[in-house]
Amino acid sequence: MRLEKAPNPPELEKRLNALVDDLTSAFYTNICRGLFEKDKLLYSFMISININLESKEINAREWGFFLRGPTDDVPLTED
Repeated sequence: MRLEKAPNPPELEKRLNALVDDLTSAFYTNICRGLFEKDKLLYSFMISININLESKEINAREWGFFLRGPTDDVPLTED
């Protein structure tokens, strides 16, 4: 039933992207229904970080820097 309501462009890549977007939105909506209001912002943040990590918009090094802050053994600039 969800697939019938999803956008159906003729190109395979666009159709797959539309399905991924639709399923991501559906999962987010359904999971947020079961969360307390105070936890929804954290859940949204974690979902957005995982999406950005998977799409290579941020890398593991940047994520590690955000989590741990600067350390002496990791230079801030890439050589």
